[in-house]
Amino acid sequence: GVNNICQVSIKLDCRNKATTVPYGRLPVIYYEDNCRIIPTSHYCSYRDRFNNPHLIYFARMVQGLNTAMLLYDDIASIKQLLKGARNLTVRQHIHLPKEFFALQYDAALQHEIKIASVGSSSYVLSQNVYHHSDCVIRVFTKIVLDVRGKIREIPSWYKERYESLLNKINYQKFDWVPLSIDNKLNFPAEIPSKAYKYRFEIRFDDIDENFHTNQIIYVCNCFNAASDAVTNKSLAYHTNFGSDFNPSCITDIHSNYYAESFEFEILDVLTWQNCEDNTLQFLIKRNKRTLFYMAATIRDEIIVESKL
Repeated sequence: GVNNICQVSIKLDCRNKATTVPYGRLPVIYYEDNCRIIPTSHYCSYRDRFNNPHLIYFARMVQGLNTAMLLYDDIASIKQLLKGARNLTVRQHIHLPKEFFALQYDAALQHEIKIASVGSSSYVLSQNVYHHSDCVIRVFTKIVLDVRGKIREIPSWYKERYESLLNKINYQKFDWVPLSIDNKLNFPAEIPSKAYKYRFEIRFDDIDENFHTNQIIYVCNCFNAASDAVTNKSLAYHTNFGSDFNPSCITDIHSNYYAESFEFEILDVLTWQNCEDNTLQFLIKRNKRTLFYMAATIRDEIIVESKL
């Protein structure tokens, strides 16, 4: 006979339809206008060197669940019908309330994903992570259908498949003002002379299923650049962040992806602090070409404390 070493029973509300996502076999409950993937609580056990919940691990989770949201067999169908087709993230906005950085190791979380909008060649996914009734992360991600380097129109059957999950987002109900995910971020035309340069190399395990550098690697190395600039007492930042850069000082991250990078390439992160709005600016370049731009908003209380 077979010896059972683990037995699990799940009690679901009979009013909801329970199913699974083929990619990763994640348990999903579909509601009227969204699907919730449960649980995501174990991500709180990943901590950074400041004992915060590890933001990069949460960003990876967001990226992975975006793929899980759009059923993996549908993505495979598009790739078969349109040779060389890929779903590429081009824009993202992450909002981080202070409650996120206060999460404990064993915090019980629930993850909500919605399709916020669908265009002719792109769609926007909205993700909220809840701790009890508090939303501790909000993420908007714009994704385009790319075929051999050119943006293509999304097939009608692909749109119809997810029409029932489409939920237009009312930005007015938020206690924060998100940058319109449909507007392209314009990176600075000039880089100040005080900008700090941080160099890194793309490694084999930085490459994702699209055969290019995973976008999370860009965000991770922007934080590495910020830490390097602070520990080296660079004049690129006028806010006093202490002896190291703690990500808990950030409230919003806006990012825009412009071009791909690949294994063994050497990239430069150029970072500085904007004198007008105090945002931290990050440009990732390969030689003279800009691949990625990110702007991180600092919490007001950090700016005030720094001036005292």
